Order: sequence, then structure tokens, then C-alpha cells
Amino acid sequence: MANAFGDVAHDEEAMPVAEFSPARFQSDLGLPPADGQLLKDAATSVRQEYRDCSKWKRLRCRKVSVFAERDRGTVYIVHVGGSVEFDWTWEGAVALRPKSLDDNALFSDTSFENAAYEDEIVWQGEVLEVDERNGCLFISLYNPEAMPTSGSFFVRPFEFLSVLDAVFNEPAFEVARQDLPRRLAAAEGGIHPEVTKPIRVGLPHIQEWWRHSWNVLWGPPGTGKTWTIGQQIAAVLDDPER
Repeated sequence: MANAFGDVAHDEEAMPVAEFSPARFQSDLGLPPADGQLLKDAATSVRQEYRDCSKWKRLRCRKVSVFAERDRGTVYIVHVGGSVEFDWTWEGAVALRPKSLDDNALFSDTSFENAAYEDEIVWQGEVLEVDERNGCLFISLYNPEAMPTSGSFFVRPFEFLSVLDAVFNEPAFEVARQDLPRRLAAAEGGIHPEVTKPIRVGLPHIQEWWRHSWNVLWGPPGTGKTWTIGQQIAAVLDDPER
């Protein structure tokens, strides 16, 4: 059954896992061997994180304010107060208010979650950043004309965690996991194999990316990591609309 987000409603147990196919291009990063225990520990951690964060979070909007960003347009600040237990996984999640959602204690959150799949959505958008100190969420709306309103709303978990859990734990991705120990070891630092034929392409300030087989772009929330990677890819592809 299609829902308000264009997804298909289903039970978690019945969720289909995408079929894995090996890459059709060279993907050997030249990484040294690593202890297989790294993969076991990571799989356990990912599964626990997924279970802890798979539930919808019900919050209450106390006030809405607005500010504009050069690259991301209008961003709405939804103030929820300082007593909320914030979660980093909200960044990238979907915030939404179903029309039927209210503060009636007679109905459970599960009832409202189920209704949200078929109910009209008053407003929804992507959570760009969580400001725990000031008790607010920065949200980019899918429909700028449907502004956030005061009252209850949901934060729907970041779906990337379900995919990550499948990669680390589901049988369908067993072949893909064979190389993960070496990559996990490299992620701990100190392992940066150089490529045999380095090239200098893309944005001038990150052309060093292409001298090594892998790189990590790190930065606090809202500093433009996704935007920078998008610009780099567009520059490499020579996309005039980047």
C-alpha cells in the first residue's frame, strides 16, 4: 500500500533486501589485511544502533522561526525545548505532522504512526541539523508553502540505518562484507595507499582526494559536507549545472 511519502507500507520483518551485485569496475583499494573481529564488532554496533533508532520520535513544536541560507534556501527552525533527549540520527531524518495527530493521550504514538501512512500531511521536511544547546531542529521543507505549525509532530528515523544494518548483518550482503574488515581498519586512521595513476581533477582545494585510494571528508553538522561532495562529483563529470 502506497503511503503519503511515496513509500510502500510494510512490516519490518517482511522488508525486502536489495540484491547485491559485485561492482563491474576495479574496486580494490590496496588495503592491507585486517582482523575479522573488526567486522563482528561493527555488525553488533550497527544492529544495536538500528534497533535503538528505528522508532518514530514524537516531539512538540513550541515555536517556529526562519532564516535563509545561500545554498539551501529557506530553512525553518522548529523549537522543541531543552528537555528533549536529542539524537544525532535525526540529522537526515524526516520531520512531519500528520493531519490527524493531536495531543490526545487516549491514542498511542503507534496509532498515529500507522495513520500517518494514509493520512494527509500538514507539513514535512528534512532535518538538516540538530541544535541540542538551544533545543531546536533546522528543517528544510519539501513544500515551502506548508510551513511548520505549533503542536505535536514526528521525526521519522533516518532510513540509511536500515540499509547499513542490512549490509552488515543480512545474508544477501555476505559477499560485499568480505572486504569490510580491511576498510574498517583503514577508517581507524593511518592507512592511505596511494593510487598507481593519480589524477588532479575537480575542485582545486580537494584535488588531493584523487592521489589516494580513499578519503574521508569530516565536518560538524551543517558545514557543507554533502554539498562539497556533490560539487566535486559534478566538477569531475564536467556538469555545467553544478
